[in-house]
Amino acid sequence: MKYIEQMKDTEIVWHNSNAKPFFKGDVKLIVYSQDEYGSASYLAGSSLVDGKDSHVASVYSKLMNVEAISAIPDPVWHEWRLYERKNEENDSILILRISNTFPIEPTLEEGYNRNAWLYTYPIIRDVILSLKQYNPSEMFFMTSDTLERYSSRIDVLKNGEYIEYEWNSSDMYVVNTNLQKREMEEDVYLVPISWVFADMFEAFTDAKSIIMVCQGADTPVDEISTDTMLSLIEEKYGLKYIESEYERIRDLLLSAQTLQGMIGDWE
Repeated sequence: MKYIEQMKDTEIVWHNSNAKPFFKGDVKLIVYSQDEYGSASYLAGSSLVDGKDSHVASVYSKLMNVEAISAIPDPVWHEWRLYERKNEENDSILILRISNTFPIEPTLEEGYNRNAWLYTYPIIRDVILSLKQYNPSEMFFMTSDTLERYSSRIDVLKNGEYIEYEWNSSDMYVVNTNLQKREMEEDVYLVPISWVFADMFEAFTDAKSIIMVCQGADTPVDEISTDTMLSLIEEKYGLKYIESEYERIRDLLLSAQTLQGMIGDWE
């Protein structure tokens, strides 16, 4: 049995229930995008869930950027997916996997990316308003996708360092590998999916809206940033990653990169 919640621009399919589920305890939300360079947040987020039992909802919208072609017998799913994990205190930790985002030009020049807000905001708005009834106390968006790697700035963050920024706070700090903090003096330029989510969550709820930013390493699979993300998630939310899922996803990503390189050599 499924319950379909129709929002303004979005349909949310709640699985295994004829109504929206009830989440217990101090509900928190972890968000990540699977399309980031280096796949750090994808590997971290995917290794937090295992099996269909934790998949509680699917999010669909006409505004999503979906490929025109699919293949059988294993069609690629294009929806955003919501999962649930319980920590040792039996609190519900919701994990939102964003599978596609509106493509942007990596530039700060005026005149580009004029439609990014138009195609990003409505889906995020609908998802947040749907989850608002659960009174989440915190949203945590983990990312390594910034515009720094397209610019001439080098070492804004070093490998293993991260920024944990509460939205609309005046202070921003870098945490290094020794867990020491230093004030971040440079601006960090975020792509729409992360900053719009953080901004709208802060606007539409009374909860904390936090972004974790890692330096995107120049590698096919950025395991350094992945491990940094997973360590902080365990510290903050008491969630341990599933080692078998971590290894499975990592190997798939490495295999895909190897295959892509082979095709490139052949061409």
